Amino acid sequence: MSGLLHIKRFRQNMLKLFVIYLVVILSTTSVITYSRYITSMESTSYARPARFNVTIDKGDICVAGTTTCNLAKYKHYDSLDYYFSVDTSQLEVTTTIATSVIVDDHYTFSRIYEIEDEQETLINIDSNDDYSISTLAGEYRVDIERDIEAGLGDVKTYKVRLSYDGSSDVDPTYDAITVEFSAKQKD
Repeated sequence: MSGLLHIKRFRQNMLKLFVIYLVVILSTTSVITYSRYITSMESTSYARPARFNVTIDKGDICVAGTTTCNLAKYKHYDSLDYYFSVDTSQLEVTTTIATSVIVDDHYTFSRIYEIEDEQETLINIDSNDDYSISTLAGEYRVDIERDIEAGLGDVKTYKVRLSYDGSSDVDPTYDAITVEFSAKQKD
């Protein structure tokens, strides 16, 4: 081997091999050592949650068939029209939303309309699976259930017609109708 070190060509090749060996060892060591710092600098480890906003705009209470509106509380009229809208335009996830309309026991639920482009469409609750009606302790409860795809929400406006049952004098400061909702994200 000592004779090989005296040959000029062997020494040049050996020097090249030694430099290549050194570069490979140094680059491997630096990649292993600094990889965790490099990856943590380039990305974040959190995500923004999707928007899940539903808004109910409680509209006017009107005497049915007239332009008498904006009654703050109900009075003894034969029938009242109650307008409300459900805004689901800010949903970024597929959602099932259930809107509940609860009618006071001094009134009976008469009809529900869906309003679109100023056209009222009467909803037949008995033949529509998305709507149901029930009574509990004298109160009528109308449930509206809708499935909304992510990003395809809209504003739906409804009109509920209530009929006064004439049962007794009632406190005029008490609400005739309450609108609630619950929303559940679908998988």
